[in-house]
Amino acid sequence: MSFHRVSPILLAAVAAMLGGTSFVASRLAVSEGDPAEIAFLRYAGACALLFAAAYSATGRWPRVARADMAPTLALGVLMFAVFGWLFTAATQYIPAARAALIVAAMPMTALAVAWALGRERATPAKAIACVLAVAGVAVALGDKATAGPDSWRGDAYMILAALIGGAHTVLSADYVRRYSPVPQIAFQSLAGSAALGLV
Repeated sequence: MSFHRVSPILLAAVAAMLGGTSFVASRLAVSEGDPAEIAFLRYAGACALLFAAAYSATGRWPRVARADMAPTLALGVLMFAVFGWLFTAATQYIPAARAALIVAAMPMTALAVAWALGRERATPAKAIACVLAVAGVAVALGDKATAGPDSWRGDAYMILAALIGGAHTVLSADYVRRYSPVPQIAFQSLAGSAALGLV
């Protein structure tokens, strides 16, 4: 397997580990503040780091063409404001492990959106994998031993977050390829953190 094939797999594994850490951190932080405030602080910090990283790497601030700015900012509000709030709010009602289990459905939602938009070809193997994954999540969530009385609310928030995250993955793919990830996510996180700041 070539480096170009291994590198995305390794990056995805690191992203998954960092994502798991964010579930635990959100669960701890949400007891001290409002979900919108916590999501704002998370994404405002990420925005500052991304713009700084882009500037230090290239010597100039990231740019997005004017024609692509509106969809870029809309995707940012979708992912970094709506998803961010749902993600954080869900951890008020369910444990971090349960939240992570639900958001594990995000690749399936991305695949479903890609199929619907004709960007991904549906195959029997992919369909079977999705059914097995959904069944696994359903079996795991069927155990109410770790769920509180309001766990349905946290489950609903996290399911919506998974749907939004999957849609964002598909809809932002063209822009990420056009501009590379750092400029795109920098502007998207700027839009999301600004929306959360207004909230």
